[in-house]
Amino acid sequence: MKLTIFAATGGIGRQLVAQALAAGHDVTAVARDATRVPGDVRVVTVPEPLFAIERTLDSRRILAVFNINAEPVSLERCLLPSSRPIEAMPSDVEITAQSLAFPPYAVYLGLIDG
Repeated sequence: MKLTIFAATGGIGRQLVAQALAAGHDVTAVARDATRVPGDVRVVTVPEPLFAIERTLDSRRILAVFNINAEPVSLERCLLPSSRPIEAMPSDVEITAQSLAFPPYAVYLGLIDG
């Protein structure tokens, strides 16, 4: 199975990487410091605590923003494509007209307008 593990250098992330490798899975680790990722895995280095991806699913454009930091982080909405939260996916992210406020390790999932 192909697995992507976020915060792969944190306490739980390191354990997940080790267990996934031991079970024979194909692992991609997401971390801010590639030198701290355990094991022989592909690493996606993310220099900032926020990591965003955009994908199309069933003709809908979806935005996912992850806070891979143990600290809260805020992000101005003008830095992201215009989107609205996916209501079926509750989140701890506080959303205002101007910003998104992420608690530690929170995820925002939104539908991109347009």
